[in-house]
Amino acid sequence: MRDMTEIRSELESESDSYANDEISIVPQVELTVPKTDDPDAPTVTFRMWVLGIAACVLLSFVNQFFWYRTNPLTISSVSAQIAVVPIGHLMAKVLPTRRFFQGTRWSFTMNPGPFSTKEHVLITVFPKSCSGAVYASHILSAVKLFYKRRLDFLPALLIMITTQAPGLNIITEYIIGYAYPDRPVANICFKTYGYISMSQSLTFRADLKLGAYIKIESRIFFKFDTSMGARAPLAMALPSPHVYGRVAPALVYLATRIFPKKKWISNIHMPVLIGATAIMPPATAVNFTSWLVMVFVSGHFVFKYKREWWQRYNYVLSGGMDAGTGFMSVLLFLALQRSDDIMLGWWENSGEGFRAAKCPTARGVIVHGCPVF
Repeated sequence: MRDMTEIRSELESESDSYANDEISIVPQVELTVPKTDDPDAPTVTFRMWVLGIAACVLLSFVNQFFWYRTNPLTISSVSAQIAVVPIGHLMAKVLPTRRFFQGTRWSFTMNPGPFSTKEHVLITVFPKSCSGAVYASHILSAVKLFYKRRLDFLPALLIMITTQAPGLNIITEYIIGYAYPDRPVANICFKTYGYISMSQSLTFRADLKLGAYIKIESRIFFKFDTSMGARAPLAMALPSPHVYGRVAPALVYLATRIFPKKKWISNIHMPVLIGATAIMPPATAVNFTSWLVMVFVSGHFVFKYKREWWQRYNYVLSGGMDAGTGFMSVLLFLALQRSDDIMLGWWENSGEGFRAAKCPTARGVIVHGCPVF
């Protein structure tokens, strides 16, 4: 029979292994993500529902409103994440602590205690999941602008709900998450296959619909659509971006082999750098240059030489800059763009942009206010 010394040594080794499992190999995660948990902290509370729904409604309205600007403006959920902090602490001080419907399954209290981090995270999830502009709004805009018609409220609402709410690719997450709950890579791959197959099939179906409109047999259109879809990049005037996507990581790999002592080369992720250009436009060069400077200073110099400062203030600074941009955008709109009386008239930037961009460039065409070529 084993003595207490052996049992104690096994327990200590198990605790050490658990502690090692909690240590992240990514230093940024190790420095910022807490390893402790408070199971008694309030989570699903009255404050969470009120602030979460309010943030979701307000942010979705603001983003939808600014989506119709010449240069669309998107306010991220970080703005709501910062704005709800003082409101949450205020509600924790002023709301009553009395418990309603006590003794029933519907028992709840408006104020379970101090405003917790878990409540804050759940509140952030609300605007993060619903703050984007509604994709189907383009349908209503096209009907009004190009067809001079207007949908009533109920049909417009049904279009918005039926196109925005289903989220068909979420089914793949449920299936693979239930089958392999502890394998994140398998979850990502399964979700990708499910989403891409649906997305590509919808695109291909749109092409087949075009073939039906111009009276081309489906079999012929299928052959040319698939064959030219594979060959088209070779016939483009510019080299295919797929070539860059394959060559660029290989160049980084060769650089790591040629300069093995330069450890920073292995941190270059070309797919991320090249893929980021997909949002240009509406993003401009200044968006990338300002982002690159801040990331390089904070992620390299500050993290390397002032790690304690980075651990304490880096994400606070990032959130403050993101939220500050959103707050100032709304403030500038309310202060300077509500009325034509205080609208700033920049040279050659009135109306929807550069005036000459609306003018025809064909020779001999005469349009009032435009030059004749």
